[in-house]
Amino acid sequence: MADRLILSARVHAELRAEATRAVPFECCGVLAGRDGRVTAVYAVPNAAEERLTRYEIDPAELWAARRRAHDEGLEVVGFYHSHPRTPPVPSSYDVERAYYPDAIYAIAGLVPAFEVRAFRIGNGLVSQVGLEIEE
Repeated sequence: MADRLILSARVHAELRAEATRAVPFECCGVLAGRDGRVTAVYAVPNAAEERLTRYEIDPAELWAARRRAHDEGLEVVGFYHSHPRTPPVPSSYDVERAYYPDAIYAIAGLVPAFEVRAFRIGNGLVSQVGLEIEE
């Protein structure tokens, strides 16, 4: 289990573009790679009823992303979603719905400026993990 998340500049730019494109709604998706290094971003439709303030990945979309990662020789490193109106900090809803304690949850915030932060969330506990952006 990786203790930090490493994003290439390309992946970081993809997260920014996806978060910006989704405004006013939250976007979401799957992060794939190896050992905490993300090399692929799989955007999925936000299936939440309240897409302005929540995200939900449809189970069928999650399995499709898992299959795609496997077919590309990658593993699921974690998940991402955006906060279009708030800083990138897990909401109580995010904490409550974090079903994969071994995954890293990345949040792309747009306010006050674009920023990505990464967290481990499990059993109601949140811990921020290091995030590195490689040039």
